[in-house]
Order: sequence, then C-alpha cells, then structure tokens
Amino acid sequence: MARLNLLEETRYEKLPVSVYADQAAASLAVAARIAKLI
Repeated sequence: MARLNLLEETRYEKLPVSVYADQAAASLAVAARIAKLI
C-alpha cells in the first residue's frame, strides 16, 4: 500500500477520546485527572 504524503498523514490531530455515560461521570473523571496532575 502506498504511503500518503506528509500533509495527508498529519492533517488530523490524533487525540485520545473518552466517552462517558453522562455528564456527572465525565466531570468526575476530569476532576480526578486534574487532581492527579496537581
């Protein structure tokens, strides 16, 4: 398979994405991650 050119390979950022059941679960996960960094 031929490689795409550099522009095509890097056009989109590769960001980790997490999906949570609801807003409360997401908020708790974000708060825990921030607390861990601090």
